[in-house]
Amino acid sequence: TARNKKLILGFTWQLMRYHLLKFLASLSVDGKQITDKDVVAFCNDSIKKSDLDKKPQIKSFNDESISSGIYFIYLVASIEPDIVNWELVTDGESDEDQKLNAKYAISLARKMGAIIFLLPEDIVEVRNKMCMTFCAAVMAESYKRSGKLKK
Repeated sequence: TARNKKLILGFTWQLMRYHLLKFLASLSVDGKQITDKDVVAFCNDSIKKSDLDKKPQIKSFNDESISSGIYFIYLVASIEPDIVNWELVTDGESDEDQKLNAKYAISLARKMGAIIFLLPEDIVEVRNKMCMTFCAAVMAESYKRSGKLKK
């Protein structure tokens, strides 16, 4: 029934929220809580330091440029450059291209081992908390690879 579906969705959201809070705590290097700004800074720095031809940057997870999906593809490529087939990346101008990029970004992040909860629609509609989970998951994967992540 509709009531059971709503309860299951609520419970699932609470599980995801619990995982995310534990997950963000594990990213802390010096014991202080990780903020959205810390995640944005990590992502922007990763892209800046990469050898990629373009270096998109965002100010926050409310940044409208996120909707194209390109930022997330560049973020994944900054950690694992060989994973991206650039011929599959669109300019993200149309709704369809944005959704294709978002799907591809999610696929790439999962392929590199990140635990991803969000849907392509979350990227296209710039749902800031969900977009933050994507970036934090890629951040965690990067930390895991460098040995910074606490178990």
